Amino acid sequence: MTTSAVRPADPPGALGLGELSSQFRALGIRPGDTVLVHASLRAVGPVHGGVRAVVDALLDTLGADGTLVVSTQTPDN
Repeated sequence: MTTSAVRPADPPGALGLGELSSQFRALGIRPGDTVLVHASLRAVGPVHGGVRAVVDALLDTLGADGTLVVSTQTPDN
């Protein structure tokens, strides 16, 4: 028997990819920019598609020549 994970429904008022991209442009992010992101997704608020949608919106805004930099940390550093 197989089981599949059921994703909870997005809350009312959740942001979509297009709205996120528009907001990133309004912040001054332009195609070809290099952007370092360290963010609390809770502060962003509810997003249709969750974390993946935020990343996709940033990549869409930056375009093919842009660079998205995300810090990573482990308990050892």
